[in-house]
Amino acid sequence: MARDGSAWRLLSLAPAPIERVQAWFAGIDGLAIEVPPSRTQAAIGAAIGTADIVVTDRSNALRIDAAEVAAAEQLSFVMSPGVGLDNIDLEALTAADVVVANTAGLNAASVAEWCLGAAFAVARSLAWVDGRVRAGEWPQLELPERGSTEIGACVWASWASGRSAAVSPGCSRASAATWRTGHGAGAMQATRAERVGCHFSSSSGDPTSSNVRRAIAGEPIRSVVNGLGPVVVRREPPRS
Repeated sequence: MARDGSAWRLLSLAPAPIERVQAWFAGIDGLAIEVPPSRTQAAIGAAIGTADIVVTDRSNALRIDAAEVAAAEQLSFVMSPGVGLDNIDLEALTAADVVVANTAGLNAASVAEWCLGAAFAVARSLAWVDGRVRAGEWPQLELPERGSTEIGACVWASWASGRSAAVSPGCSRASAATWRTGHGAGAMQATRAERVGCHFSSSSGDPTSSNVRRAIAGEPIRSVVNGLGPVVVRREPPRS
């Protein structure tokens, strides 16, 4: 709660129903969640005036431009649930003393996994084979002609720092791989991984909800993009 006992008002621009957004921030006291009545810029302009916190739209369908910043009379904090900031006017928000943060590094494991998956898909022509099999064919003899090959490598991916992945030649067993994922591994995934000798370790905590919680609690915000180091969000009265 704010010092006057009123709840912080969070406006979510995410393409999700309010029930799902409420689940994202469940357990955070002193927070009133709202969504625009429609997914239009005009609706944002009408709703943002009483918002203390805005969670941006990672689909980039909705923006926070200078006009929305001008209408945001008591906005204190903008949280981007992604890395990119091309859907907000960072200069206008900074000029209005609005703290802006993103989830830098959150998708590092996903990107590394995608790259490794794409490497296997290309090496084995998986997309092409899938299409042929769905058409009732069995293109086993055509695969060598397309250059499909076994990678014959030990896949090694280290996300202890969240930023590295590599494929090392000389191994052929996936059992030598160690995976770390920031999104967590389900019990079934972990069981399957153990059968081939892989190890999953997961970390919990979503930076978006964590930073919203920190803002309300008066704790330093992480991954601030328009300031130096962690800062504390201060709830200000309406600017007008």
